[in-house]
Amino acid sequence: MKKILTLSLLTLAAFANAQEKAWKVVPGKISTSWSEQVNPAAPLPEYPRPQFVRSNWKNLNGLWDYAITGMNGAPSAYQGKILVPFAVESAISGVGRTVGKDSLLWYRTSFAVPSAMKGKRILLHFGAVDWKTKVLVNGKEAGTHEGGFDPFSFDVTA
Repeated sequence: MKKILTLSLLTLAAFANAQEKAWKVVPGKISTSWSEQVNPAAPLPEYPRPQFVRSNWKNLNGLWDYAITGMNGAPSAYQGKILVPFAVESAISGVGRTVGKDSLLWYRTSFAVPSAMKGKRILLHFGAVDWKTKVLVNGKEAGTHEGGFDPFSFDVTA
């Protein structure tokens, strides 16, 4: 039986507008000639640290659910899709919104742990998240992190 993990990421940042549920580059924001060529099913698919390549890993970049809420609790519904790993305010994220100081930014995705990883330690690595982050796996807190644009990870084996 496959075990599906639901990863929720709550980020307190500085970001507020409306957006369609389908992903597309946000018009009117700074972008490059490559923005339209990004494959939302596999953005930045390469191993993030080539000098430490492992054969057994899973890239979680791609379309995640997102919501921007007030400071009180989880969203009742998600507002659309965000292309991870791009910042919410960027054109390529598909959102192009700013999150204000009185708002919370939520991300959510689900994935199956590959069979080759069963029985092994499962680490979630984050290249950078700004500013204060709480990571939930299957509704349980896996850890918190404070700091702008620092890499961090959590062991979520349990």
